[in-house]
Amino acid sequence: MPVKTAARQRRTAVILRNVRTTPGRVRMLTALVLVTIAGLATLGSLAIDNARSGVRVIGHGAGPQVVATSDLYYALSDMNAQVANVLLARGEENLGISQKAALERYENRRTQASRALMQATSLAGGERAQDNTIREVLDGIGKYERLASQAMILAGRAQGTGPLPQQALELYRQANTLMTRDLLPKAEKVTLESDGAVQGSYEHAQSQVSTLPLWIAVGGVCAVLALIGLQVYLAARFRRILNLALVLATVATFVLAVASLLVLSIAQENLTTAKDEGHDKILSVSRSRAANNTLQANEAGYRLDVRQNVTSKETLRGIEARMGPLLDGFASTDRTMVALIDDHRQVFEQAIAGSDRALNGWHLIFPGAAGGIALLVLLGVRPRLGEYR
Repeated sequence: MPVKTAARQRRTAVILRNVRTTPGRVRMLTALVLVTIAGLATLGSLAIDNARSGVRVIGHGAGPQVVATSDLYYALSDMNAQVANVLLARGEENLGISQKAALERYENRRTQASRALMQATSLAGGERAQDNTIREVLDGIGKYERLASQAMILAGRAQGTGPLPQQALELYRQANTLMTRDLLPKAEKVTLESDGAVQGSYEHAQSQVSTLPLWIAVGGVCAVLALIGLQVYLAARFRRILNLALVLATVATFVLAVASLLVLSIAQENLTTAKDEGHDKILSVSRSRAANNTLQANEAGYRLDVRQNVTSKETLRGIEARMGPLLDGFASTDRTMVALIDDHRQVFEQAIAGSDRALNGWHLIFPGAAGGIALLVLLGVRPRLGEYR
């Protein structure tokens, strides 16, 4: 028989002999308990990290940035509406907005669109398709601004409230076509592409939440059963009815498992609320708000056409009197939607804050508690092993 094989067999025999002794069995059961506790700690830490990652992305990272990129669609639509208002408000007092106010609002929306594009660029992360879309939007905005500026300059040279110079009207129509058929669809695409990170993070969190808590529950049950088994063996073998350290370890393990499941449930419920009732609703209402601007721009364009085609000033005044102030209904709708966005933003912030509170400190609690439980187990076993020295 080879020497190595014989040595291996002797080592195996020694191990088996040791396992059959009381100290060997105590050590084996203790090792089993420690393994189950380590498993529970690992599963719990993974689940907590997963939940924290979802909250971080949706609540503090990509989620708010995506909401900011949705301002791009709104800002562009309002830029287009304000160009129409500038052309229409030459000396007109029955529109609900002055030419100066429309120009100021146009400049504010240009700034807002630039900020939103910067947010979208940071979210793109070098992804080629999204970067290309953003560059196309930037190029389109530059072209739109040139057309709109030329139209407003030509309109500013005209006097009174009569028809616009035909060249100004043609430039406005080109700008409007560029905005509605090219820029706005691409702006919506930028938001949808940016929102992919949020949707992906949420779906990942949802897939994990259906499995990790189950494994935590299984790990908790295994750890508790292993602790009870060790306690029963020590009680039977050493005639001790109660081992206080092991009882405390068992209770602590049960509490840790149950508490972690409750925390994960609360955090996930808040995350779902933040996503469904906050983030998604804000994006939806923001789109509706932009659509309201587009409708206002369409009505302003219609009024421009009326002015171009109706030559009688008396007839024109009658038509415009029947139509009423241009902005009243649209401004009222916009205020309503702004209030809705504020409500959903409050829901979002409260839900994220709730998730943060629930998860606060748990990335330290799990390993710390597991280490404490393991120490209790060793303290409970050590006196029994000491009896065999």
